[in-house]
This record gives sequence, C-alpha cells and structure tokens, in this order.
Amino acid sequence: MTTTYLMSFLEGYIFEDIKNPVMRNGKPVGLLFDGGHGLRQFTKGKCSPEGLVYEGEWNREMVARLIPDARAIGFDARVLVPEDEDINIGTRAARANKIKSEEPDKLWYYISIHLNAANEKDCDKYGWCKPATGIVAYTCQTPKYKTAKDMEEGRALAKTFVTLGRGDFELAGNRSLPKVGYWQADFTVLYKSKMPAILTENLFMTNRDEVAFLTSEKGKETIASLHIAALCKHFGIPYAHIKA
Repeated sequence: MTTTYLMSFLEGYIFEDIKNPVMRNGKPVGLLFDGGHGLRQFTKGKCSPEGLVYEGEWNREMVARLIPDARAIGFDARVLVPEDEDINIGTRAARANKIKSEEPDKLWYYISIHLNAANEKDCDKYGWCKPATGIVAYTCQTPKYKTAKDMEEGRALAKTFVTLGRGDFELAGNRSLPKVGYWQADFTVLYKSKMPAILTENLFMTNRDEVAFLTSEKGKETIASLHIAALCKHFGIPYAHIKA
C-alpha cells in the first residue's frame, strides 16, 4: 500500500484500542479529523505567496499531530481523509455519516482543519495582507441535518476554541468577533455532517509573520495544543497535550 503524505507523519504509530475512553452522555467520544483540501498538485492556489506554505499539506500534518495526542487522552480519534487528493467535500461529509451509522455506540464529532486567507483585493501586489490576522472557528448555521443537541455542541466547541485561542494561546487577530463568540456558515462539511462539527481556520497564510509561525515547530505545536486544550475543556477533562 502506498503511504500518503498524511500517513507518513504517523509512520510507526499504532492505532491501539482506547482503554479509558472519554465519555459524553453515556457514550465514548469519537473525533473525525479532516485536513481540508489536497496536496499542492491537486489543489491549485491554496498556498501562501512565494509558496512558503501549502494549505492542504499543512492541514494534513496538523491532523497527524492531533491523532496520537487525542487518542492518548481517550478520544477515538481517526483520520477521515488519508488521501493526498482533494476529496470532494460532499464525500467527506458522507464518510463521516457512514462511520456514525456503522458505529452508533459512539458519540461522533467532526473537526475540519484549515488555514485562512485574506481576500485578494485586500492584499498587496505580492499577495500579502498584514492586517488580516488571528484564529477563527466556524460551526453550522442551518440545522437541516443536525439535531438541536448537535448544533449546541458544535457551537460550544467552536466558542471554546476561539476563547482559548484568543486568550491563553495569544492568537487573537483583528477580525471582528461576533457576539456569540464564533462564526457560522453552511460549509458542506459542517452542514451535511450529521453530528457536532467545527471548522478551524488556524491563522492567515497571507500574513508573512503568521506564515513564519505556522511553518515553525513552535507554531505547529502551539496550534496542536490549542485544539487539544479546547477539546479537553469542552469535555471537562484535564488538559494533557503530550508536547505542551
């Protein structure tokens, strides 16, 4: 079997059974981590100026960093999209829904990992936009495929991520923060996944300073820590990131 870009970061990692699962409403919690987009040869344009960071590749590395930590804590954390290709967003949501239907004994959450980018009109001639900064989290706006509890859980997790990111992790930007504490949009993976779902935008790849941070070991570990800390706080368990 060919090793994909994402799975190469997990080479040697063994997906052992979860012995002490995190519980919610009497069920073990499962996390479906989705690294958005595809590698550079499959998703054109999703990169910083000068090609300093490619979003699909960064997203996949971040998923690979999160999986071992989340599983060590007790979450049944899984890679939703191991492929290098840019898997259709509807297919991604369908995969999540299939896992939920096949394993109804677990409470599933969908977490989509991304990098942000400023509008082209706001950038300089080289594609950089210094004023666009900070972390963002989205959750679903329309509850067509979700229960009221799914919507509540998604909103609470998104708010926790943003609150910690802007506070303890000092990743606040200048983007206007809605009064509810998170953003809402009917992105397909949020809208059609039949479970609580959030989409995190982890700084701007159109900001040179943030790109330097995103491509550093410190930056990657900080953002991984933020995701794990938000999950721990949401589920009321001690924060225990392996490489804090």
